[in-house]
Amino acid sequence: MVALEMQIALQNPTISQIRDAVKQIEQNHRGKILVYFSQEVKVRVNRRNVKQLREMKVKFFESSKGRFCYTFHSRIGYPLSYIDYEKICVIAPAKEEKLSKAAQATLALRRFHRNAWTDFQKDTDKLSELIKNCGGFKPFSIKKNFPAHVIEQLKQSFDKKEKYSYTVYGRKRTMTVETKLCDDGVFRAWYSSEYPGYGNGSYYLLINPTTVAFREDD
Repeated sequence: MVALEMQIALQNPTISQIRDAVKQIEQNHRGKILVYFSQEVKVRVNRRNVKQLREMKVKFFESSKGRFCYTFHSRIGYPLSYIDYEKICVIAPAKEEKLSKAAQATLALRRFHRNAWTDFQKDTDKLSELIKNCGGFKPFSIKKNFPAHVIEQLKQSFDKKEKYSYTVYGRKRTMTVETKLCDDGVFRAWYSSEYPGYGNGSYYLLINPTTVAFREDD
């Protein structure tokens, strides 16, 4: 567990570790706490609704039975054990809406495929610098931009570290994905979205078969 200013990064935490982190934040902060998950998690929001969330803003408390609970509203809460709490990777005071670059790097690492961009995965300072230079970690899905068979082939190329490329020629954008095992032994992947006929556009790292992040405009 590593403190990142007033933000705390966690990796596969236990409920006890989460409780300790919350107590640490509550020493200097009153009110709700931001909780970030490494991937979407089913969370009961109220008696009627369960939602898929990547983050939530809640308060924590101990129930009369000694359970560590969260609540979106003051009247009712639910034991943290009801959700996949091991996916919690960063918690922060709700007033800190903007995550530090170090915390963004922690979130980013949870999205990288195990085989991809291992140079960044092994060097968080290098990843933090990339996030800083690119204006933040802003991931988005490319699944809607390519046929389903391309996404399946990308999954195979990531798992086997294989070379692959595919281009979709659209009226407004030409979109390309490319994967490659480079000479230094690092498997890398890219996504580009260019203006047809101009050879310039936006360029991203493909960090897993369906997700890109970090943009450079040309």
